[in-house]
Amino acid sequence: GRLLRPGPEPRGGGPGEGAPMGGKWREIEATAYCSCGSCCGWEFGLLLGPAPWYLALRPALPPVALRRRVRSHRSPAVLDKYWSSTSLKGKLYDGTTAAMTLPRQGRRGPLHGSSLRRPGQLLARCAAFPFVLLGRTGTIAADTRHYPFGTHMMVPGYGWGVVEDVGGGIQGPGRVDLYFRRHRQALRWGRQR
Repeated sequence: GRLLRPGPEPRGGGPGEGAPMGGKWREIEATAYCSCGSCCGWEFGLLLGPAPWYLALRPALPPVALRRRVRSHRSPAVLDKYWSSTSLKGKLYDGTTAAMTLPRQGRRGPLHGSSLRRPGQLLARCAAFPFVLLGRTGTIAADTRHYPFGTHMMVPGYGWGVVEDVGGGIQGPGRVDLYFRRHRQALRWGRQR
């Protein structure tokens, strides 16, 4: 989908014309992810006493593997989550982004077109959960050499997001990852251009 990256007003015509707030439209590949072990690269591990090892519990064969544990800022629990496939391999997984924030899925505000098309559903949500009146930006993982932390982006079909995370497979300005709360939602989005 098209993605908006705020920046200087585009000069002349072209693909950047018509983007809100002086931003620039770019064609980009957006992949979905969630906080599960297969999307984020963590696994459950059983602590093996004071030794620097843990027993990895995996959904693949073999179902267990002995792994080296890396010292962390907090003490591990007997059963804890450990990074399994990144440069942080063996460290405790705490669920935060690279910017040390908790990831969140974007939420459209009450004046978004999709909310106005279903006014009954909007009224029911507002009565039950008044906090949904406020929109919220989602978490985006991007290559920070091109989009530094704090860059706001608009992704059609997802909404507004802020770059707060990085990923090993995200290289260059043409790729981003969008955070979804549930794995099912991430699979439904998949990879879009």
